[in-house]
Amino acid sequence: MLRKFNDFRGFGIRAIDGTIGRVEDFYFDDRAWVIRHLVVDAGTWSSSRKVLLSPTSIGRPHGDENVLPVLLTSEQVKNSPDIDTARPVSRQHEGEAYARAESKRRNENDPHLRSCRAILRYRVHGSNGDVGHVEDMLIDDQTWAIRYLVVNTSNWWLGYRVLIAPQWIQSISWSDSEVSVEMTRQAIEGGPAYDPGAPLDRVQETLLHEHYRHPVYWADHVVRHLEISRI
Repeated sequence: MLRKFNDFRGFGIRAIDGTIGRVEDFYFDDRAWVIRHLVVDAGTWSSSRKVLLSPTSIGRPHGDENVLPVLLTSEQVKNSPDIDTARPVSRQHEGEAYARAESKRRNENDPHLRSCRAILRYRVHGSNGDVGHVEDMLIDDQTWAIRYLVVNTSNWWLGYRVLIAPQWIQSISWSDSEVSVEMTRQAIEGGPAYDPGAPLDRVQETLLHEHYRHPVYWADHVVRHLEISRI
């Protein structure tokens, strides 16, 4: 199932022995576009301690519950690696002091680790002009892959949202907070609109991929599965 990143924010974390903390952010690999860490505030009412949880320890949410089950005890969650263990390259907090400290850490951290929160509001450019800005992401809650960026085009087409798959991105300027795609504004304007209030099904995804003349991602999975099964 594809879920919006903004919906995940604030989800509770339910350990084996009780609920502890809430989701604040995801860190993803900007090469594979897969979530590597969940950033969880596992502190108390009087203090905050942000820890990292691996998606491999997270179960799928049940129904409409805003809770993610985790195969760990509350104590194990509290003792998970601290947020300073893996800082993304992109800024997480405002303030010059943090920016200076972060710049010193860059050589020690994964240069491909990015924050989902940080990429929101990035400007999106088409091949012949501005398209809009990143408003959200759609994440596969089984594989933790980022399937689409939700782009709000309200700066030139009020209330219209479109989906852009990471594989369709031409380039990203992390320093300038800009995403470039090879599509024209006209192609995007003529493409399927995205309704954030309705679930996205495979029929809609197929129409989306066909419009932009890109293969569907699940077909690639089938091919790889068949190749592996033949070995």
